[in-house]
Amino acid sequence: MFFAKDLRLGQIWFIITLILFFLPGNALPEITWFEKYYCDKIVHAGFFALLAFLFIYPRRKDEEEMKNMWVTIILMACFVYAIATEIIQHLLIPYRTGDVLDALADAVGSLIVYLWFRFHNYEEELWYIDGDTIKTKPQFVKKV
Repeated sequence: MFFAKDLRLGQIWFIITLILFFLPGNALPEITWFEKYYCDKIVHAGFFALLAFLFIYPRRKDEEEMKNMWVTIILMACFVYAIATEIIQHLLIPYRTGDVLDALADAVGSLIVYLWFRFHNYEEELWYIDGDTIKTKPQFVKKV
């Protein structure tokens, strides 16, 4: 089944980010240097990179076509979630404002994970088992 893979960690992280993004602004600590140096953008990128990773990782060894479709769906879902959270923060959450740069940082975090999983080959193993010994494949042995 397509959704039978374990996605619980991704779902839990989604709920955590949902709660954090929708906290009223006066419930958050006031850290001026954090925003002054755009450290919050790194946090946003990290939140969304982890979100994308937790949803994509369980599907990493699917058939290539299915994996690519899943990775693309997750990327698009992350983009929509990033935009929606900023709009909701701006319009509905007291003492919060939506920020285009936050949405862009969210998209960059998701995109990094997307590119990794889209082009990383999980079928190529570095070692193999020969009897009771694990050996490195010759093409991965560094020649001195």
